[in-house]
Amino acid sequence: MQELAVTEGGADPIYANNAPLLLILWGGGLMNFLFCITLNLRNGSVSDYVDREKPLANNYIFCILVGLIAYSEFLFFGMGETQMGRFSVLASYPIHMAFIIAFSNMWGILLHEWRGTSGRTRGLLALGLLFLLGSTILSAYGSYQLTLLN
Repeated sequence: MQELAVTEGGADPIYANNAPLLLILWGGGLMNFLFCITLNLRNGSVSDYVDREKPLANNYIFCILVGLIAYSEFLFFGMGETQMGRFSVLASYPIHMAFIIAFSNMWGILLHEWRGTSGRTRGLLALGLLFLLGSTILSAYGSYQLTLLN
């Protein structure tokens, strides 16, 4: 699909990774939607979507914002991967996942989601993030070394 997007569709190669995203995200989004509807029906919570007692505007705004951020994540990941050369598979996805984990936990720390946990738990979180940072650096460095060999 990426190759066809460039050769047949005239897409800029930096955006070529977006061609399969439509198919991939549509399938995942459809399954998510169907599962949510199933759970709503099973739990009797369909009325929550229109219940005036709930902060619906905020919920819908944040849902849209999360969707845009999630799509942007894949958009920028695809753009970056096209610039990483032929060894991008070795570093791009591990770095992508590491950043998701690191940033989501940092937001959790900033928003005090870890408040009330034990010192040991917070220490394990810090240790885990350090290992994640180290493995990301090691993965990126290893990919860089491979590009030098070829």
